[in-house]
Parts: sequence; C-alpha cells; structure tokens
Amino acid sequence: MAGHGPAPKQKDERVNRTTPQRGEWTTLPSDPYKGPRPDLRGAPIRGALSASSKQAWVSWWSSPMAHMWTQAEWSKLLRLLVVGELVNRMTKDGVTKGLSSLLTEQRHLEDGLGISEKGRRDLRWLLPDPDHAASTVAAEADELAKRREERVRRRRAVDPGGAAQT
Repeated sequence: MAGHGPAPKQKDERVNRTTPQRGEWTTLPSDPYKGPRPDLRGAPIRGALSASSKQAWVSWWSSPMAHMWTQAEWSKLLRLLVVGELVNRMTKDGVTKGLSSLLTEQRHLEDGLGISEKGRRDLRWLLPDPDHAASTVAAEADELAKRREERVRRRRAVDPGGAAQT
C-alpha cells in the first residue's frame, strides 16, 4: 500500500543510487498559475455555490499545484468542488448519514490532485521554498554589490582620484 514508511530522500541524499520507481521530485513553480481553467458554470450542482466553495476554487487555482494539472484533472476538480459543497451543506443542515463516505471521497480527490500534503508527497511534488527564493535574491544582490566594489577598487588603482571613466 502506498504511503507507508518514511518519505523518499532527495536525489543527492540517497545512498542507493538506483532509479526510483515513481520518478524524481519536482519543485513546483512559485509564480501564480495564469493559464486556462474550467468554467464554474459547468459544476453539476443545484443552487448557488457557498462562499467557502468559491474561496476553495480560487485557492486551488492560485496554488503552485495548478501548474501541474491538465484538462484531464479538471473533471476531478469540479467533482471535488461538488463533494466539498455537499459536505458543507450536509454539515450546515446537521445531516450525518453518508457524510463519512463523502469526506473519504473528498480526501481521495485532494490526494490525487496534490492538494493535500500526502498527495504532494505521493506525486513527488515539492512546494517552492519562499525563504530559499528570498535568500537567492539576497545572495545575487550581494554578489552584484561585490562586483561593483571590485570595479571601483580597480578604477582607483588605475586612477587614484577615483574618477569614473566613461
């Protein structure tokens, strides 16, 4: 059964260098997804969607995982939206019969789409590290500053007055 045992190590941390059975880890892009997405009017549900369902839809499509979804997953996303909406309505109305099976279906859909942490681990998707991106930008800025200082130092060695030559 998938998901048992420790998570696989990164490629450079492995002792056994054999090819993994499910491929390498993929770091997801950090920029928001701006591509095509399905129309919510196609969701097979009666009545208006709740605010939480609409918020979940916006959240999913602004997540890094949206870059990995193809049109084949769009029907799963709509199904997840419908299941989530049914769970919201049943919870609000106090209905418990059938709720556990809907919650199970919701969890399976979230896992298959990489929305949950377990799903991302199973799909071998890594979320972008915002601290790493910020530190990379800071390191590049430090490197540029060092290069500028080096150029100024070289100019002063050639021209003791430090006048910039153009």
